[in-house]
Amino acid sequence: MKKFPDYKIPKWEKRKEKIINDMHYDYDEVDSLKSDYLNGKIDEVKYYSLLALCLDSLAEDEFIQGNYKKSYDCISKEVENFAFAVKLLSEGKDTKRVTRINIENKINGGYCGYLALVTSNYDVIPQVTRPDSDILQMLSHNIINQDTGEPIIEMMNAISLKDSKRFENALIKRIKEIRKFDIEHFRCMDVFSIGLIKEAQKNGLSFYCNYIEVDLQER
Repeated sequence: MKKFPDYKIPKWEKRKEKIINDMHYDYDEVDSLKSDYLNGKIDEVKYYSLLALCLDSLAEDEFIQGNYKKSYDCISKEVENFAFAVKLLSEGKDTKRVTRINIENKINGGYCGYLALVTSNYDVIPQVTRPDSDILQMLSHNIINQDTGEPIIEMMNAISLKDSKRFENALIKRIKEIRKFDIEHFRCMDVFSIGLIKEAQKNGLSFYCNYIEVDLQER
């Protein structure tokens, strides 16, 4: 019988404690950003970009405290706000160079594409990722020909191939990989895997995924 990693390891609780102690954002910060925008202290593009960043932190804060519905709602709003910032930028709205670079880097990294998978917001994925992104390749059921050994790529290819066993093994590899990180870089919430798990399940794959890092429990 296959031995699966434990649901949770002690390092998760240690990281949770550190995140809570170092918490940078709360819901008052959302109101503060809105006030700065309305008072002309920050431009519209920067406002929506920063709002998305703030919601990203809040999503993890809610997740580690077991508030899964609130975490899901934060992810949903994060995707929508970042997509709107991208839209404003594409329409020629003026913003500082650093804001533009931050948005472009986020698009190139594809992070919000995985968030969009979590919330099944497929319409925004082409806006928040590159045209040649791995996510769009996967959604077109194309194999990503990258022999990198990266478990995220392996999970994507497993979805395209509709291979449950391959997906399960890649997820195990991913969980083991992130659990090797030190406390400063440990992921209490792995939105990359959560998004791919949801997509795999929608494609009819069946696999073991009972790990706290991916246990969003939003339904």
